Amino acid sequence: MGHVDVVFGFHIPTGDAHRVLYFWHSVGGDVLILLSNAATDSNLTDTENFFKIFLRETLDSSTIEESRFSFELEVTAKVAAGRWRIYEVGIRSQERTYEGGRRSAGAMGFRH
Repeated sequence: MGHVDVVFGFHIPTGDAHRVLYFWHSVGGDVLILLSNAATDSNLTDTENFFKIFLRETLDSSTIEESRFSFELEVTAKVAAGRWRIYEVGIRSQERTYEGGRRSAGAMGFRH
């Protein structure tokens, strides 16, 4: 695998029975990934992934300011700008319900 600075996880469908997503939620996620990849000249599978692993030196060389919904986008942009070597690892996980999942960008993306 060689030298790696950052590892991003992405969800792998298991092939098992699964909940069907709402069409517009799926499109919204795909658009977010497309825009992030276009802005960062990346080809990540999932920018809103559920884990990221950094080398200590890599993480220490950057200041993360966000702690809310935009954290994912900030980290992805800083990783791309740092020209760090990124690997993606597929993860199989239990799907969450909408109620148990993340809050929408509309609710979390704006500060009160």
